[in-house]
Amino acid sequence: MLRYLILVTENLIVTAITVGMLFAFINELGNKTGKRILLVGALSGIAGAIAMAVIKNTTAKIHTGMWNLRIFIAFTVSVVLFLIFTIKPLLKKSAIPAAVSAELITFTSIFYTFPDVLAYPFSFNLNGASVLSTAFFSRFTGWLGGWVIALLTFMAVKYLCRKVSQDLVCGILDLALVITAAQRMIRGLDTLRATRVITDKALAHNIFVAAKFTTNNSDLFIYATLALTVIIPVTMLIRSFRITQPYKNSAEKRKLLAANQKNRGWSIVMILCYIMTILCMTWFTYLSTQTVELSPIEDALIKDGAVWVSFDQVSDGHLHRFAWTSENGVQIRFIVIKKPNSSSYGIGLDACDICGETGYYEKNGKIVCKLCDVVMNINTIGFKGGCNPKVIDYKIENGYIIVPTSTLLEHEKDFKS
Repeated sequence: MLRYLILVTENLIVTAITVGMLFAFINELGNKTGKRILLVGALSGIAGAIAMAVIKNTTAKIHTGMWNLRIFIAFTVSVVLFLIFTIKPLLKKSAIPAAVSAELITFTSIFYTFPDVLAYPFSFNLNGASVLSTAFFSRFTGWLGGWVIALLTFMAVKYLCRKVSQDLVCGILDLALVITAAQRMIRGLDTLRATRVITDKALAHNIFVAAKFTTNNSDLFIYATLALTVIIPVTMLIRSFRITQPYKNSAEKRKLLAANQKNRGWSIVMILCYIMTILCMTWFTYLSTQTVELSPIEDALIKDGAVWVSFDQVSDGHLHRFAWTSENGVQIRFIVIKKPNSSSYGIGLDACDICGETGYYEKNGKIVCKLCDVVMNINTIGFKGGCNPKVIDYKIENGYIIVPTSTLLEHEKDFKS
C-alpha cells in the first residue's frame, strides 16, 4: 500500500499545486472565456492521459523518451509565454493569451504526469492476484490515497489563492513554474543526448551531469515547490483568527467569522496535504524500503517421512516457522500459528500464489506478507484465497501436527534452491 501511496503522491503533487494556482489566477482575471479555455485544457489533458495510459500498457508503439521530449518543449514554451503575458502592464490587455498559455501548461502537466499514475493498476495483478484479493485491495487503497491527497491539494490551492493578493499568487506561481520547467528541460536535453542528437562531447557531458543531479535529487524540486507555496495557507491561517474588514452589525460580523472559519479549514487541509506529502517522501519511503528479516526456522522432529511439530511448541499464539530440505537442497518452509480464542491452528506454506516464497512475519500480533504488506486474518490461514499461505496437507495425532515430506516435496518448485 505504501509503495503506491508514495508513487502517486510524489508524481501528482506538483501538478495539483500548479494547476490549482492557474485556475485561481485565471478565475480572478474575471474573464469567462479565459476560464472556459483553461477548463478545456484540463479536460483535454485528462482525456489524453487516459488514452496514453491505455496505449502504453497495451501496445509497444510509444517511445516514452521522445513523447516526453515533445511535452517538455511544449511545457517550457507555454511557461515562457505565461511569464510574458502576466507581466503586470500587459496583463489587462492579454487576459486571453494568458489563459491560452495557462491552458497549455495545464494540458502538458496533466498529459505528462497522469498516464503513469493511471497505469499503476495494470501492475496490481502481475502475479495473478484477483481484484477481490487483499493484495489488490491494499495496493488500490494506496493508489487511491495518493489521488485523494492530490485532489484535496488542488481544491485547497484553488480556493485559497483566490483569497490572497493576485500579485502574490502570480509571483509564487511564476517561480514554481520556472523550477518545474528547468527540471523538465534538463530531462529533455538528456533525451537528445541519449539519442545522439547532441554530439558535442563537452555539452553532452554537462547535460549528463545536470540530468544525473535532477534525477538523483528529484525530491528537491518538490520540496522547493512546497516551500514556495506553503506561504499561502500559512498566511490565510494567520489571517483567519482576526477580522480585518469593517462591519456594521452582528450579522455582518457572523458572516465574516464564517468566511474566516472556511479559510482556516482549507488552510489546514492544504497544510495537512503538504505534511502527508513530506511523510510520503521521507518516513513512509523509509518504512517501505526496510528489509524485514524472517524469524529463524525452528527445530522439529523429522521421522517416518514427516515433520512432527509438538503442540507445546506452537501453543503461544505466535508465528512459528519450520522447514524440510529436499534431496535437491531446496529448503521448503511452512508456518504454524494457533488461532486466537480457538484450539485450532493455521498451517500453510511460507509462500503464497500471489507473492511467491517471500514469506510472512509477525508484527504487533498480526501476520503480514513480506512482499506486499497485506495483513492476514489469522483465522483464515489454512484456507485458500488472496495472499493467504498456500494450503498443505497435514494431520493431527497425539499432540503433534504432522506434515508429510511428500506434501512438502510437491511444492519444491515454489522455493528457490
